[in-house]
Order: sequence, then C-alpha cells, then structure tokens
Amino acid sequence: MNKEKFRFYFATIIVLILSAFLLYTIYMFAEGFFGGLLLYVVLFPLYDLMIKKGWGKKLSAWIIVFISLFVIILPLLFLLGLVGNELFSVFQDPNIISDTSEMVSKGITKIFPGLSKEILAQQLIGFGKLVSSLFLNIALDIGDFIINLIIALFLLFFMLTQGPIYDKIKKVVPFNEKNSNELVDKLKDISYSTVFVGGIIALIQGGLLAISFLIFGIQGAFLWGFVTAILSFFPVIGPPFVWIPAAVIQFFQGDYRAGGGILIFGLILSNIDNLIRPYLAEKISKIHPLVSLVGIFVGVLSFGVMGIFIGPLLLALTILILRMFEEEYYG
Repeated sequence: MNKEKFRFYFATIIVLILSAFLLYTIYMFAEGFFGGLLLYVVLFPLYDLMIKKGWGKKLSAWIIVFISLFVIILPLLFLLGLVGNELFSVFQDPNIISDTSEMVSKGITKIFPGLSKEILAQQLIGFGKLVSSLFLNIALDIGDFIINLIIALFLLFFMLTQGPIYDKIKKVVPFNEKNSNELVDKLKDISYSTVFVGGIIALIQGGLLAISFLIFGIQGAFLWGFVTAILSFFPVIGPPFVWIPAAVIQFFQGDYRAGGGILIFGLILSNIDNLIRPYLAEKISKIHPLVSLVGIFVGVLSFGVMGIFIGPLLLALTILILRMFEEEYYG
C-alpha cells in the first residue's frame, strides 16, 4: 500500500468514527431536529407569503419563530401544566389505585365467580402503578423537552433564512427530477396530514372525552382528555383504552347513568375516528392507515411522544425512497 492510499483510508476511517460519534451524541436530540423540520414544512407557506409581501427574510423568520412559540408551543405548555396539576390531584391519594382496583375486581368477580378476587386485585394494582409511573416519567421529562424545543426553533430559523430547503433536498437525493419532486411533495403532504389531520382528530376526541367526564363528575377530566388526545394518534385502538375502562368502572360502581353516558360518548369518538380520519388522510396525504399506525408505534418507541409525528413521516418516506431506488436503478 503506497503512502497516498494509506492516508486516504486513514482519513476515511477517522471521518467515519467521528461521524458515528456525532450521530450517537445527537441521537437524543433527534426530536428537536425532526420537530424543526415539521415546523418548517407546516409554516413555510406563511413565511413565503411574508417574503412576497416584502417583509425580508430575517424579519419573516423571526415572526414565524415567535408564532410557533406563542401560538403552538405556549398553549401546549399551559395544557401540560393543567394536566400536571390534575395528575397530582388524582394520584396524591396513596390509596386511589388500590381502592379502584379493589372495586373493579369485585365487579368482575360478580360476573365471573370463578376468578380469584385477591389475585385479580393485585394484577389491577400492578397495572395501575405501571400507568401512574409512566405519567410521572413523562412529566419529569420536561428538561429534554425544553432542549429539543430550543433546537427545533433554532433549526427552524436557520432553514428559513438559508433559502428554500426543498431545493437543497432535491440536489442531495440520488434521484431524477421527477422522483425528487415527488419526494418533496410527499414530505409536505405527510407533514400536513400528521400535524393537521392528527391534530384536528386529537382536539375533537380529547375535548369530547373531557366534556363527558366533566358532565358526569368523573375526576381527572382534563388529564384523561389529554391522554385520549395523545392516544387518538393511534387509529381505531387508541381512545377506547380510556373510555371503555371508564365506562366499566362506572357500571361497577352502580352509576349506570355515567357509565351509559360515557359509553355513548365513546361510540361517538370511535365513529369520528372511523369516518373523518380516513377521509382527511386520503384527501391530504394518501398515506395508508397501516403505514400511519406502524409508523406511530415505531416512532414512539424510538423518539417518545414526538414519535407520534416523526414515525409516520419516516416510515412513509422510507417506503417511497425504496420504491424510487428500485425504479431508477433496478427497474
């Protein structure tokens, strides 16, 4: 091996090691990077309108950053604070989990006499503690959220002031002009679908469940409304995890009015999911519901709550890129 080849291979190894280390280091902040990209895609039309009005790049970018901060993020933080207070009030009673589990186990054993009430109660207590610890871990994860928020806003400002990011994407991807344009269009469509369609469904379902809990005097209405809004991003299977147990508990307590009312509200929620979501998703992004569902599961496991938005985007784009790669190089 001559000296030039040795230097080339040595430099390549160093670059690969440093790149791997950098990727490993910034992985924990991936939510911030993807969050900034989503904000860019969603808010770019407004930024473009400001530029056409002659407002200037930096001024328009600062306005967009403040809009994303005050119109989107601060209300979310307020809602999280409201939910946090309600979470504390729900779980400040150390016996609430055991009392609820005992009550539910009594109701179940009345229907199924062969079941052991003690074993069933212990299983329910364990499940309740698991759920409560999950909520507390999410609440305590505020530090990472703030860091990723700062990264997202800085990245948003940078991408806006450096010119249209779409042109740069088209130059980087190894596809012809037709496929490059399709890739960028798909990025826009999926981002709009995930944010707007998912957001609209989440607000409707979470709001309706919170209203139903308030009407029937069930504790933690805003908390469970927030949980339902998050779970609504999981098509079909999400919200029933909240309203079905809530209705069952009310029936076991003998409050048939509350149980029946929540059941009716729950069926309305499911019909909203089954009727509105497919229509909006098909109109905006044409993304298959299965891709959305699998993407959300993968995203949540990899990125936490932000994975609800990141997962479907990455999975749909990955499938599209693989199809384009096969079409251009093996077709």
